[in-house]
Amino acid sequence: MLNSRRVVPAFVSFLAVVGLVAVGPAGAFAQTSPLLPDLAMLQPNEFRLELLGGGVRRVRFSSYIVNLGPGRFDAYGSDPDPADPTRLTRVTQRLQQDGGWVSQPTGATMFYAGDGHDHWHVFGLQDWKLAFQATPNDRIATGTKTGFCFWDNVNLSNAPRFYTGSVECHQQANGTVPMGLSVSWGDKYPWSIGFQYIDVSHLPNGNYCLTQTADPRGEFIEANRANNSVQTLISIGSSTVTVLAPNCSGAPESRIVHVADLDRTAKGKGKSGKWEAFATVTVRDSAGIAVAGATVNGSWGGAVNRAVSGVTGSGGSLSLATGQISGGTSVTFTVTGVAGSGLTYNSAANTDPDGDSTGTVITIARP
Repeated sequence: MLNSRRVVPAFVSFLAVVGLVAVGPAGAFAQTSPLLPDLAMLQPNEFRLELLGGGVRRVRFSSYIVNLGPGRFDAYGSDPDPADPTRLTRVTQRLQQDGGWVSQPTGATMFYAGDGHDHWHVFGLQDWKLAFQATPNDRIATGTKTGFCFWDNVNLSNAPRFYTGSVECHQQANGTVPMGLSVSWGDKYPWSIGFQYIDVSHLPNGNYCLTQTADPRGEFIEANRANNSVQTLISIGSSTVTVLAPNCSGAPESRIVHVADLDRTAKGKGKSGKWEAFATVTVRDSAGIAVAGATVNGSWGGAVNRAVSGVTGSGGSLSLATGQISGGTSVTFTVTGVAGSGLTYNSAANTDPDGDSTGTVITIARP
């Protein structure tokens, strides 16, 4: 059973992706499109140059694969054989649809990592390559790590967490091995973990382009593949590695930001008849990643008129208050600007998934 694969006609696979038919035991028809994940790589960090005997040099760094899509990235290995844990086993992806799941066969494989704690890994979920700065698309060195166990351990925006690491990557009683990334969550592989390096023993000191790609063989279904790769310009010296730029041109890069959500709350002040309103602003970049440290400027109008500002936290959000209001029935909050080092504010991209604002202006009624 491990070596068998169910062959699905190309047109059935396509219909499953767009939501016209559900591939599974029942083969049931669905009425809506599935919620797809969107895999991306964040900029690596925590670079180290590891110097070993015999002239061996290794560039180590922490890497991050994240899910920016509207749907969870959910996968499981089928029928791993406990009697022979070194064998590859097929991987099935599950897509959220109509409150349930649609199963989709993939070309991915899973293997037993042999790391002493019963872990299974998906083969090749990430790809790392190193090239000279002048020829960034070449490949002169490759990352050593090939297997990845993924679960939620990097929180991008305080979204619900479904893959805590308690069961992920372990074989279950039914013979399956689950893995996954929740929406707006990611998985970090720290620089110190085994095989988390690129061997540069044969390379001279100088500037290099590091390219990291999520799902390089396109084995999983996702909403957008345009953001699967990220490049980082690094300088390798005799004893250190230095990050020069978040791109391989060496030029400073402006990250384009916008308001991704604008929410409202209000509360009364007891019998005094006074009240207070709050506007919560969430800032993201063009890749959908929460932006911390951005200064949001705004103005209150209506029952109170004043300018306010604040700085977004680690989840990309902040709350701005009116202060105590003595009268009136409503107030209006308007985002007048978003600023920060290396940030460019694109107000035309402002949006609100809840639909209770324009993404720029929101009205808050007295409670």
